[in-house]
Amino acid sequence: MDIIRYNDDLEEKWDEFVDRSKNGTIFHTRKFLNYHPPDKFNDRSLIFSNKNNWAAVFPAAITEDNGRKIFKSHPGASYGGLVFQDKVSLQTVINVVDDLLNYARDQGMDYIEMRLPPRVFQIHPTEELDYVLSYKGFDVTAIELSSAAPLYIDLTKRFRGDTLRSVKKAGKAGVIIKESNDWDKYWPLLYKNLMERHKTTPTHTLEELNTLVSLLPNKIRLFAAYHDDKLIAGTAVFVCNKAACHTFYIAQNYEYQQFRPINLLFHNLMLQLKKEGFDYLNFGISTEAGGTIINPGLFRFKEGFGGCGVVRRYYRRRIDRDEG
Repeated sequence: MDIIRYNDDLEEKWDEFVDRSKNGTIFHTRKFLNYHPPDKFNDRSLIFSNKNNWAAVFPAAITEDNGRKIFKSHPGASYGGLVFQDKVSLQTVINVVDDLLNYARDQGMDYIEMRLPPRVFQIHPTEELDYVLSYKGFDVTAIELSSAAPLYIDLTKRFRGDTLRSVKKAGKAGVIIKESNDWDKYWPLLYKNLMERHKTTPTHTLEELNTLVSLLPNKIRLFAAYHDDKLIAGTAVFVCNKAACHTFYIAQNYEYQQFRPINLLFHNLMLQLKKEGFDYLNFGISTEAGGTIINPGLFRFKEGFGGCGVVRRYYRRRIDRDEG
């Protein structure tokens, strides 16, 4: 394989490759990654090419930990790892991982780390990479539990009884769900929720969200609940690829919690995404501290919408100078 360092002249070709791949997501695209300031990460993204045909790309950056150089899937994204062309062979996956290991060693890296997306983000079932990483000596250092609901079935049969009752309660209370552009009304609600309940702030500022929305039209969407024309709940929805969407930043005005707006919001959102042809809606993780702490109440809430447990794995391998 020829290994090519990414540069901005390759942005369009890179994103076209990710769009046609079997396991790429919005988080692997340059349009998403490049919204970060140029000096925020030491970007070292790579392209693996075989006779001028791209076989794989690796959005990556170099970080340091106690003097050790770590070559890792891009820190500016929720998910990362190698992205492969649609009809990649097992041997090609092996070759790419071998070349990545050799490259990391030649560049003086001490470790390689990858954070792979859950399986529901795969256009086609493809676990060759997981197998090859294990085969080549990578360890799973963390497993986080997320929840994903299948959309290709009769959704009403998947919803739990108490969830459906809450959905009906919201409807009777006059809650209206619609896709919205009211980011300036939603973000302060999100900020207040995170500060009051978790003593933290959103990963993205309102300005960054607006930038991402403009860079990725129809890929980052806001679905909101309204009561008497007032926004009382909402969630950002990232269209990850043709297979799945992912909810981020669920927020609500707790003065209206008795109306159960979040329940109706998810109910209507799932029906809409099903109509648009997506297979899964991922609700995000229900664990903390690298998967070592479970939030059972949060996971049970997602189970009410037919959510099933899916995992995202963290892989890590030490690079020995004398191997190869």
